[in-house]
Amino acid sequence: MSETSTAPTTSTSTVPDFLYAELPEELSEELPEELPEELPAELPEELPEELPEELPEELPAKIAEEPPKKLAEESPKKLAEEPSKKLAEELPEEPAEEPAPDPATAEIIPNEETIIEIALNNKTLGIDILGGSDTLIKGPAAVILEVYKEGAAGQDGRLKVGDQIRECNGIVIHENMVNERICLSLKMTAENGRITMTVYRPDPLQYEEIEAELKKKAGKPFGISCRAPLRGPGVYLSELMPGTSAEKKGKLQKGDFLVKVNNIDVSNISPVEVATVLKLCDNKATIKVKRFKIIPWEIPAEKMPKKLTI
Repeated sequence: MSETSTAPTTSTSTVPDFLYAELPEELSEELPEELPEELPAELPEELPEELPEELPEELPAKIAEEPPKKLAEESPKKLAEEPSKKLAEELPEEPAEEPAPDPATAEIIPNEETIIEIALNNKTLGIDILGGSDTLIKGPAAVILEVYKEGAAGQDGRLKVGDQIRECNGIVIHENMVNERICLSLKMTAENGRITMTVYRPDPLQYEEIEAELKKKAGKPFGISCRAPLRGPGVYLSELMPGTSAEKKGKLQKGDFLVKVNNIDVSNISPVEVATVLKLCDNKATIKVKRFKIIPWEIPAEKMPKKLTI
């Protein structure tokens, strides 16, 4: 009769059976087939050339020399440029220059040159001028003695007695021009019927004083004619009669303003009163006059004619 053993059954493996179950396909695909047997114990002794372990104690001669040389060459220039650039950035912008005044409307500024343009409108300019190398008022300008209200200058209203014309229609008035040539320059007009001139207005007006001793024969005049200016007080000499003492002396000329006759002030009286004073004189009279003085100025070389026109 057989016996049934009751002793426990022993297994040769201690791993539970469920660990031998198959893993899902998705997980098994992601795992590497084989793992490396072992990791390296330490990093390699030498790193690649691009990454040296440490910087050398001394730089190569070429590298050590070139940067200072380059720096030495660039530094002065850089130092000179950077402050200027910085200063230019910090400084406020200069205001834009104002456009030049329109000559057709520009007001004449005392003691400055002003360029004006006058439309003639089929009129003459309408001014009397003094000056020229053949007169006693010499210099690089013409002086206005009268402005007639019917003329273009009078209608324009800007020119005054004593104004000095330095340039007209591009022609510079120089000290070698005779009076007739100056007058012709003022009569020349542009094609558009306008006249352009550079004007200087002295403020106050400048004069020089001259004395002349006149003689006459009994019953004869001294040979001067006087006229009151259109604007302002006093009288000026309008004519010197040929052959008389006034003309022969060569000290007086048209446009001289009478100041005194034999120490009598005649600067603010009428022509009729002046004539009376002269008639009361004996055969000799001392005349004192004042004469416009031209303010000198330097004519630019490019504006001087190659040959002086007289």
